[in-house]
Amino acid sequence: MIGRRLVVVVLAALAMPVGARADDTARPLASISSLVKPSVYVHLRNGGEMAGALLRVTDDEIVVVVNAAETRIPAANVSMVEVPGDSLKNGFFIGAGIGFGLGLLAGASANDDDFGAGSIAAVSLVEAGVFGLIGAAIDALIDGRTVVYRASAGQSGARRLSLAPIMTARTKALLLRLHF
Repeated sequence: MIGRRLVVVVLAALAMPVGARADDTARPLASISSLVKPSVYVHLRNGGEMAGALLRVTDDEIVVVVNAAETRIPAANVSMVEVPGDSLKNGFFIGAGIGFGLGLLAGASANDDDFGAGSIAAVSLVEAGVFGLIGAAIDALIDGRTVVYRASAGQSGARRLSLAPIMTARTKALLLRLHF
């Protein structure tokens, strides 16, 4: 019984959102000129997106070549800038989390007395590693993008929605937050 509660607590902890931290993409627009690749995706405040080759960036505007034409986009109209490619870390961590959870579930469901807490931890860590590598491999097959600039919420008018589980002895609920 304690093993099953441990599994529920660990899975709930894995499902909880990570605490907020400063967004490393919140910087002046001109500071991305040395970070970006020649190809960029510029997201506009009106919901549109422009893909093209980066020509230059200042604090006032970003200039992109789209269809062989120079396009100037005022900084006030830019909500986000992305470049092709992304890290495989997120795929690894998603896979590792799934593998670790499955390892805990497998250990908790085993009825063998020889299968103790140390064995459960070992199986969970091995499965976390294996599933993490599988997750990274799947992530490598997907063409992703990396955000190099994001306007602050006040500038872009961006809205965020977050959903988090709340689990106590008596309560099982979902917390829904809308930031605007």
